[in-house]
Amino acid sequence: MVMTSLTEELKKLAKQGWYWRPITSWEVVGKLVNTPDGSFLVRESSDDHHVLSMSFRTHRRTLHTIMEHSNGRFSFCEQLGHRGTHVHRGPD
Repeated sequence: MVMTSLTEELKKLAKQGWYWRPITSWEVVGKLVNTPDGSFLVRESSDDHHVLSMSFRTHRRTLHTIMEHSNGRFSFCEQLGHRGTHVHRGPD
């Protein structure tokens, strides 16, 4: 496996239609509000401790979760000592 730097990975992400650089969670809700469940975008995290957040539609709501980068891979973070992904509801 070839390890790549976070900077290289972010450059690759910037070319994807679902990647948005700085955008607030409020702006995300506005962009996703009339999209079907399963719609998503990945954006720069507003949390200084994390690089990326993913926002997605499910059950006609927009939810957000943070992502981390480790060993050349992106993944969803474990938060608050719980196993699995912590998801919080956005401003709908």
